[in-house]
Amino acid sequence: MKISKLFIQESIIISTVLMLTLSNGLLKRPILFFFFIVLGCFCANKKIKIQFSYDLIKKSLPLLFVFCWCFISSFWSQWPGKTLYELVWQLLLYLYVVFFIATFLSVDNVKSIRILSVFWVVLTFTLVLKNDLAHGRILEISGAFANKNNLGPIIGMMIFYYIFSINRWDFIRVSMLCCVFFLLLMTLSKTSIATTILILGVSFFLNNGSKYFSDKARLTFFFPIRLLFWVAAIILPILIITNHDFIFSFLYTHLQDDWLTGRGRLWLVMLNQSFGHLLYGMGYASVWGLGDNNLIQETELAKYSIEWVDKLAASDGGYVDIFIAIGAVGFGLFVFVIIDFFKTYIHIITLGKADKYTWLGFCVGTFSVINNITETTFLLAASFSWFNFIFAYLLLKAKVLIDIDKKYE
Repeated sequence: MKISKLFIQESIIISTVLMLTLSNGLLKRPILFFFFIVLGCFCANKKIKIQFSYDLIKKSLPLLFVFCWCFISSFWSQWPGKTLYELVWQLLLYLYVVFFIATFLSVDNVKSIRILSVFWVVLTFTLVLKNDLAHGRILEISGAFANKNNLGPIIGMMIFYYIFSINRWDFIRVSMLCCVFFLLLMTLSKTSIATTILILGVSFFLNNGSKYFSDKARLTFFFPIRLLFWVAAIILPILIITNHDFIFSFLYTHLQDDWLTGRGRLWLVMLNQSFGHLLYGMGYASVWGLGDNNLIQETELAKYSIEWVDKLAASDGGYVDIFIAIGAVGFGLFVFVIIDFFKTYIHIITLGKADKYTWLGFCVGTFSVINNITETTFLLAASFSWFNFIFAYLLLKAKVLIDIDKKYE
């Protein structure tokens, strides 16, 4: 029996997302490396995909600058070997998503995402039935994850993927969407629920509402917004770098211990521990994931809250962890990437080129940005949220290459 190349590529797309969404740690690094090699070979087999991948990398230079700063931070990192090792995997994930995008846009992605959605819904409901309902837990479900805050964001983002895959709605498809949304409500993850509803409303207005504007009206409405993002992209990173001491002082004096279910106390302790390294950071990947050498082990929390500290794998605040690890300089560069993401989206809809791919990129990217406030997900190679942000960022850049630059008509 001959297996087609298209089937292999679609299977890798489906398998990648399933492994990232069903439980933590399923997408092992050897598997990621294998998928990277396979998709890389398929892309290398077609000259246009190689050229597309190269152009996509050039379009995403702001993200590469962040990776460059992560590399530079190895020179003062307490654990330079760990910094470089994690950076290699981070770059491999980035290149894998480049190949993933090149493949995603060349296969029947709507069919692939629809198949993925069905598999994911069946498997997730099975895991919830086994791990939650069977033990009498109807609310605050977590499936195969440690807690509801891990499952909630995944359900929210999978709702966007499912909506993307539907060209024509009928009773069965609407019912399936209602079941998934009901599953989200059962997590009682307030941030995920509110963020999903908010993004659906905003994206519908921007993506679909803008189509009813004339070209002149659209330019008039969106030009000030686009100009604002341009100004923010220039000014905000500079302000962050030059005023990092003020930012630290502001956070230290205004953060409350009980803010966001106790995250405030953890953030204050971690920021205080990194004082003196605020400009350049402690070094990428040199704060967490080091066992007994985690930065938090040197704090007062490790003395008085031993059981809690031993369970921690991050500060549960992605931007706090980025600030601590790569400093104000790295954080400023990362803020530029986020602004560039939104600026690219506004650029696309201003020119009237918004479509379902633009909608998907905006939804999953925006959700990831918001989710990273209360969960440490960015710059982690095995995080679905971080994978989604890179995917969304590159997807919007790909739409610029195809629909605006007209390089791949």
